[in-house]
Amino acid sequence: MARMFPLSLVFFVATGLVYLLQMIPVIGIFLMFMLAMFWSVLLINVGMIGIAVEALSGRVYRAWALVPFVFYAGYFAVAGSERMAFETLRSTYDAANQHVLVPFDQTRHSLVFENSDARVRLTPDYDLNVAYSANTTVPEGYLATRLIGKETCDLVRSSMVEPPNVIRASGIRDGGDVTKRRSDNRFCTVTLNEKPTLPAVTVKKETVETNNPVLLSRLPVRTTTTMVTMPDGNTFDLRGGVASPLTWFPMPIMGYANYLRRYPIRPRNSAVRARAWPESGCTSGSSSGIASNRSLQSLCKDHKGLEGE
Repeated sequence: MARMFPLSLVFFVATGLVYLLQMIPVIGIFLMFMLAMFWSVLLINVGMIGIAVEALSGRVYRAWALVPFVFYAGYFAVAGSERMAFETLRSTYDAANQHVLVPFDQTRHSLVFENSDARVRLTPDYDLNVAYSANTTVPEGYLATRLIGKETCDLVRSSMVEPPNVIRASGIRDGGDVTKRRSDNRFCTVTLNEKPTLPAVTVKKETVETNNPVLLSRLPVRTTTTMVTMPDGNTFDLRGGVASPLTWFPMPIMGYANYLRRYPIRPRNSAVRARAWPESGCTSGSSSGIASNRSLQSLCKDHKGLEGE
């Protein structure tokens, strides 16, 4: 005879108990270090799968199968809609950027970033001799970064006293995909106090974070507008950004974060989202994102990799 309630409900009871225990300061801190807020991912999914197995095997009424069906079907519908919204944003931004071509020429212009340290990534990754960023903490008002060879790197690093305008010499990592980059000791970047010597092409980035409504959810989006201003005053706007759609597999996180002393206990309930697609274009050193910002490649010419001297 079928039971009225499935035994798998015990997993949801356990989820609730762990959630409540995290509200107790001493126990909550201990559970926080035990990553208890992530236990709900396993408990809830095991509970849902358990209910489905019990219902389909006839151990409980078949109607119970609707619970995991509604849960997973609803979740997949929301996750899929977020992915579609992401692709729509990507297509919209790519279309807007497609016809933008920045007439930057490093033989006639200096590339200056007003509120970004992208210069550090540009010189190793692109055929760019030098990139600048405004910096009010140094005497010259600007920092300049160049890619130099191993012999010069060794000379700078081994000097008892570095030249007064040298800030640092840093190692680099080569490769287009951030996750596959490797160290390359044939080169390094050197950063100095130095003013631009040519008419400046300034690059400024503005970022806005929004939550775009999608079905019963909201897609977190960080939109970046890159404004490029030429020496003659002409401006070019490029759109890009990052978005974090839900993972395809449900990963609900339920817990409380205990802040010591003056901060109260605050709830932290959410669902794990996929890794945000990074911004793109040469201002961020990445190759994918909401918008490809391909027109910014005109600032950087071609990706040169790192070839031996």
